[in-house]
Amino acid sequence: MRARHTFTAAIVGLRIGQAILLPDTWRPVAKGISLIIFHAGGTSGFIPGALLIFKSHLKTGDYHGDMNFLNYKKRLTEQLIPSLLPRSVLIIDNAPYHNVQINKPPTKNSTKAEMTEWLTINNVPFAENMLKVQLYDLINANKSPEKNVVIDNIMSEHGHSVLRLSPYHPDLNPTDHR
Repeated sequence: MRARHTFTAAIVGLRIGQAILLPDTWRPVAKGISLIIFHAGGTSGFIPGALLIFKSHLKTGDYHGDMNFLNYKKRLTEQLIPSLLPRSVLIIDNAPYHNVQINKPPTKNSTKAEMTEWLTINNVPFAENMLKVQLYDLINANKSPEKNVVIDNIMSEHGHSVLRLSPYHPDLNPTDHR
């Protein structure tokens, strides 16, 4: 959350574990400072123990260096999952760190070496003299139709599931309203 997107009176007592959000008070208040806010809520309100707020250390405007897959996975496993009710559903957007795949198949823009490495790891026979387009056809014929996403696996191991928002639909994601 950029400071210019925060509320003048919306974040009260800004300390780890405490934030009070007041409705209908969107007003730009400053520029430059970015806050990373990790929290979750449900039908009963915010989940106790799931809040994390910290100031971004980056000046580029892209917070992904601060909240990346490793940070997200740590917060998910150490803070959020222990606080969830049984059989909860985590609704997330399509940020890259939410969608890290296990054994991600190469794309048509991958190098030939990346393609042959994936085929070898997945025990798919191929000829060394095959062209990239032929290797890519083999990859498509042998890749799983379902993505194997790390976060989905972690949630499933704890009896929870994941639902992703449709990409490019800011109306479904309040954080995308700018």
